[in-house]
Amino acid sequence: MRGPLALARSRPTDEFSHIVAATVSYLKGQWPHELETLRVDVVSMPLGAVLDRVPRWSVDKKQRSIRIYRLPIERLTRLHKKDRWHKRVVIESVVFSAVAEMLGTDPWQLAPERFHPH
Repeated sequence: MRGPLALARSRPTDEFSHIVAATVSYLKGQWPHELETLRVDVVSMPLGAVLDRVPRWSVDKKQRSIRIYRLPIERLTRLHKKDRWHKRVVIESVVFSAVAEMLGTDPWQLAPERFHPH
């Protein structure tokens, strides 16, 4: 497997990276001041993943950066239906969770008007 230095950005047509970028762009539009300097990178795998848990993202609040780990999300997530929409929802939910961790809030608080429980 490729290490974290092999950024998915090297493949500009990569659908995964596009979904991450679109989601981050949306969130920066919702939280412009809080996320102004945020950097989000897509990398293949985390270094030193623990055997019982492979992280889907990591947050460095001091550096204002998030790393989204593509392979664990793509290969370890079990979708009840394997289609593009469900894949997109999973990727977006990971980005929302990572950004929420960065901000110290709940993912659903990032865009409350977008999500309705009923």
